[in-house]
Amino acid sequence: MNKYLRLLLLVMVILNAVNIKYRHPVLIVAVPAIAIIIVILDIYLEPTRRKVLMYSITAVLLGLLWIALDREWITPPLMFI
Repeated sequence: MNKYLRLLLLVMVILNAVNIKYRHPVLIVAVPAIAIIIVILDIYLEPTRRKVLMYSITAVLLGLLWIALDREWITPPLMFI
């Protein structure tokens, strides 16, 4: 992985940790924006079929998780965790 992508990933992790503590609306938008930039740059710099497939599967699964949480389909099992 490129050193700039690693730096962006480190910035995203730090902002996410700060977001857990302070819950600022700008950080809630900044972290996914940086993640999208990292994915786009990663695919652009070294395009492979496996990488595109894994990112696509991950996006679909995250979308399904978001819908399930929004409709409260999986709230009771999460209470036991």
